[in-house]
Amino acid sequence: MKKNLKLVALFAFGLLLMNSCQKHDCPYNPNKNMIHFTANELQTKSVFGDVENGKVPVLWTENTQVKLLLNEEELASVDVTPIDNAKKAEFNYKLTDKPSATSLVFEGVSPATAFKSVDKSAKTYTLELPATQTSLEKSVDEQSQIIVSKSETFTDVPEEVSLSFTHVLAYGRFDLNNIDLQGKEVKSVSLTAEKDIVGSFTYNIENAKITNVTVAKTLVINTTKTTGIYFSILPVDLSNTNIKIAVTTADDQVIEKTIGLNEKANFEAGKLTSFNINVAKTYPTELYMIGETFGSWNWADEGVVTLKQFDNKEGQYYTVKYFNANKPFKFADTKDWNTGRNFRELANNQGFEKDPNADNSIVTEDGFYVVLVDMKNDKLTIEKAQIFVNDTEVTNAPNGIYKFDTTADGELNIVATSPLLGDKDSSKAKFMVKDTKLQEKKDGVEADSFTKDKNITIDFNKDSVIAFAGVAVKGSVIAEATYSDIGTIN
Repeated sequence: MKKNLKLVALFAFGLLLMNSCQKHDCPYNPNKNMIHFTANELQTKSVFGDVENGKVPVLWTENTQVKLLLNEEELASVDVTPIDNAKKAEFNYKLTDKPSATSLVFEGVSPATAFKSVDKSAKTYTLELPATQTSLEKSVDEQSQIIVSKSETFTDVPEEVSLSFTHVLAYGRFDLNNIDLQGKEVKSVSLTAEKDIVGSFTYNIENAKITNVTVAKTLVINTTKTTGIYFSILPVDLSNTNIKIAVTTADDQVIEKTIGLNEKANFEAGKLTSFNINVAKTYPTELYMIGETFGSWNWADEGVVTLKQFDNKEGQYYTVKYFNANKPFKFADTKDWNTGRNFRELANNQGFEKDPNADNSIVTEDGFYVVLVDMKNDKLTIEKAQIFVNDTEVTNAPNGIYKFDTTADGELNIVATSPLLGDKDSSKAKFMVKDTKLQEKKDGVEADSFTKDKNITIDFNKDSVIAFAGVAVKGSVIAEATYSDIGTIN
């Protein structure tokens, strides 16, 4: 089910106004060839400020470096100095020789670490957006905020250059809502999209197009927070796609959630998209157990076991079945190997072993067992169980098939006991027969009754009940017994 993605804050980054000489001779002093560069726009680089007039200003910081180029050829990586309350920045660069070219265009890329190479003939940069980022208090990782600039054209070496920076990447901010960390601290949050979002890419200097991408679909964000988590990604339209969130705690436990993005999830360059993620765990209404004994590994077989909710507890499921020793089995949340999750164990396990021949589980003794799958606490427990029918313990039930004769008219009271389930009086697994099927006992539901001396066969693994030689009593109505073919019983 898709969740709504709420776009709550957008900001657009425009090109800077260019104040220097344009396509005319500027004075050049060979004895004073230091060039002063200025980035003089409020929304430039490199951390986000407080919202001003519906926009998010981006401020320069002292640890920022700019890769400086001249006519698509590298010059140097230069430290910048923030000025005007960090709303502007400046730096100097000294040319050792006067360029031979008659047209001079200066370019800048920040951070300098993002710059990998330039292809002068193709007029492209190779840039890299880290796949691991650190969310700052109110901003994206400075090393993940890539901006580029291109000056006006000069016919001689100027003394002043105003660079016009523009943003290459898209930015995001999200909150994790309803997350149960069980008192643990967050270590990181990863986002896995259906499209590429981070890595190395080619950026066209002329038209700002991104091509020749060698990237990945997963971004890891280092953070200890659950709100105000910032990140950078390539501009990409993720509308109507799924994204998987994985929260890793300090003890390396992982909480995962897949959400569906709506039609507004278009991440554009120079825009900040803010949204909320509901991380509350959701659990399936049922789980399934399949195996050699339970459905012969065929999802369409009636022998596949459906586990029910245990004791009305969210995320906990159970069943009581007869297991054959060393016959493999496993669990799934859908009856399909290609969808959903299938597993043989959880993080915490008790009462069973791994099949030595495959990625399945086994028990080593025949008998009745209770299975308790606790998805909420990541625990799977299998333990021996006893079953009682009208206070008589079921002791001879090969393959889970039990035959007996009734000794009086009335209902069948069936109880399973174990340390997990409780004793006969307190057991959380009490069953009745309804319409020849074994099902959980429910208040207000009238069970089938049987006459004395009726021969009963219960198949505990298929939840079927067959009554021979007599009539079944349903309430006050006398009806002929119902027969079903359960195969040959030896």
